[in-house]
Amino acid sequence: MRPFRSTHLLRAALAGLALAAVSLSGQAQTRPFITGMITAGGDTMSTAEFTDGTSRAIKAGGLFQFGGGLEYRPEAAGYSLQASLGYHVDTVVARNGDMTFSRLPLELLAFAHGSEQWRFGAGLRKALRAKYSESVDGTPDYSTRMTAKPGFIVQAEYLWDERGSVFVRYVAEKYEHHYAGWGGEYTDTYKGDHVGVGLSFRF
Repeated sequence: MRPFRSTHLLRAALAGLALAAVSLSGQAQTRPFITGMITAGGDTMSTAEFTDGTSRAIKAGGLFQFGGGLEYRPEAAGYSLQASLGYHVDTVVARNGDMTFSRLPLELLAFAHGSEQWRFGAGLRKALRAKYSESVDGTPDYSTRMTAKPGFIVQAEYLWDERGSVFVRYVAEKYEHHYAGWGGEYTDTYKGDHVGVGLSFRF
């Protein structure tokens, strides 16, 4: 097998910079964007019980996601492409401890524009560095990595102007926890399927 040379990385980096440098006034638009959303759904991973008798569950599809990336649209074209990296987290914080499920979703989406205001898209999602952790009195008590399977996204979006939009989406994905137990290796599977509502802003 031939060794991977640093020039390959340089070429890849230059190709990425060339794509990002496409002029807004040229034949295509490449624009950075940021996004934030609230999500709900997925299997229960753990439940926090409070002294007042209430409880709060950590869900594999919750709760907040923030991120940013690049959006590409050829001039006068009826489609656009979007790539982003985000931070998705569901957490419970109490006086004596907390529970957190976090991951870094990498998403690639393709949109068809039904009009200047509406677009509909689908794409792929891969959650990186998925991790579940618990702590009590500020001392980490339990932490484990999860393996995320590639997921699928469908999204409908309304653009109220060239910079801002609101969207609703559905994501289907799955997480696996591999661990050693008495008698062998085991795997727990959690569905991370969820719906989300959010805002997106372009620059």
